[in-house]
Amino acid sequence: MFIAAATFSWWRRVHSSFHNTPIDVRLSLGTPDRLQARNRGAVLTACYDRVMTMLNEHVRANRKLTERELQAIATAMNEECLAEVRTGQRATPYDVEHH
Repeated sequence: MFIAAATFSWWRRVHSSFHNTPIDVRLSLGTPDRLQARNRGAVLTACYDRVMTMLNEHVRANRKLTERELQAIATAMNEECLAEVRTGQRATPYDVEHH
């Protein structure tokens, strides 16, 4: 018997950082459900400006950050935003249409 593996959706953005180094951020949306993936992607997109502002503040404060360090910071910020969404979804599963 063959069981197909769940295919998760991904969210990807290429940030233009303060010093013009592109930062490629890719996050698994952690669900094979297309509706949940769409909603989670929308939340991450809504958080984009806040993440970029915080990332640029990090760059201004420490210009010696490598591209890998900047990617790690941006990924962590986006994952934090996604974790908030997942927590809300688990807390109110009956309200899934509003997530």
